[in-house]
Amino acid sequence: HGNVQSLQRLLGTVDPSVNGQAVLVSAVRGGHMDAVRALLADSRVQTEPPADMIVDNTPLTAAASAGHFEIAKLLLASGETQVDSLNHKAMRDSAFNGRADIVALLAQHYPGSTLEDIESKQ
Repeated sequence: HGNVQSLQRLLGTVDPSVNGQAVLVSAVRGGHMDAVRALLADSRVQTEPPADMIVDNTPLTAAASAGHFEIAKLLLASGETQVDSLNHKAMRDSAFNGRADIVALLAQHYPGSTLEDIESKQ
């Protein structure tokens, strides 16, 4: 669980893109910062779902829902994570869980978005 050396060995033999974002989402949910860093460093790891795939959980929504502020910050700083309408769920979940820090972080990356705006669109 979160052993980066084992993960790096595994990445040498297995293509992490086969299951889309599942590997990254799993590491994010578990709060394994070093594993998330290692996965983000691998260009084969998908940080966002393909445009034609409908999903309700991205690495960013998983980080927000689990209350992993530092991982959410890392995902946003990577430049590979898009803050879009799907991430309204991330903001709602963070607010529901009392994570004002994550709500504020997401609001910085999603200009013009407030909880009131999100709630009015539901």
